[in-house]
Amino acid sequence: MMIEELETATVTSRGQITLPAPVRRKLGVQTGGKVVFVEQDGHYIVENVKMLQLRDKSSGFSTEEFLAFSAGQAAEMNEDDTW
Repeated sequence: MMIEELETATVTSRGQITLPAPVRRKLGVQTGGKVVFVEQDGHYIVENVKMLQLRDKSSGFSTEEFLAFSAGQAAEMNEDDTW
């Protein structure tokens, strides 16, 4: 897996972060939008909740099933990574 762009966020004393604008644009997250963090083998996948729900409706998967599938796909991709 090749890293295209690296974006960072700072965690505040209250545990909050601001998603960088390029990340928000790529995820399609608007002000007030929500994201979900999916943990897989120590790595996290960030998904736009609204887009995830739309995909679920069109695919027939429940949100939980889709998240499990996405996490599995990420694990397969990570197995091929060499650092």
